[in-house]
Order: sequence, then structure tokens, then C-alpha cells
Amino acid sequence: MIEPDSREPAVWSALRTVIDPELWLDVVTLGLIRDALMQVDGIAHVDRKLVWDPAWHAGMIARDAWT
Repeated sequence: MIEPDSREPAVWSALRTVIDPELWLDVVTLGLIRDALMQVDGIAHVDRKLVWDPAWHAGMIARDAWT
């Protein structure tokens, strides 16, 4: 079993594979998160939480997204 703390880089890497089809940026860069974690070794279950507050806005996009 992988130690929980050692999974964090793999989790962020997996989330960066989820691309917004309109903007062609990943959801981490956009400030959004969608479920792609089941592909990370050692993760058997993911609790999903959909939130509407705070509402998404363009200021959540990573500063280096367009460079």
C-alpha cells in the first residue's frame, strides 16, 4: 500500500489529465476539479463533493495558463 502523503503528486498529475473541451486547459489550471483519481495506484475510493460556492470565475485560472 502506498503511503497517503506520497500519493499527492500522482493525484495532481491525474487531475491534470481532465481537459476542458472548450478552453483546452486542464481543470487544475482552470481552478476546477473533476474525478480522475481512480487511475492513481493505491486509491480505491473517492468521495465526490460538488460545490457551487464560491462560484467559479476566471480569476481561478492559474496565472501561467496562457504562457
